[in-house]
Amino acid sequence: MLFDGVDFTTLKPETTTAPLEDIRRHAKRYERAQPDADIGAQLTDACKAHTEWSDEKIAQRSAEVLAMVAIDAVHLKSYPSSSRAACDSAR
Repeated sequence: MLFDGVDFTTLKPETTTAPLEDIRRHAKRYERAQPDADIGAQLTDACKAHTEWSDEKIAQRSAEVLAMVAIDAVHLKSYPSSSRAACDSAR
């Protein structure tokens, strides 16, 4: 997984703090620009901008990405402002 040219699959946990802060800032900018977009819509927009995947493939991959961080795919319909609750419930 690349973000600003950084391959997250090769990073060690202790080196991920700075790149994660960049992702958080990017997510906050997106949330301000499109406050009515749920998490699934945001992931769909990103995938369509950077891939040629079908809607089905995007939905599948989005669910996989949430599962990687122990969040149920039902939260694809949640909004970023409510994602804190989703993260808390995953613990």
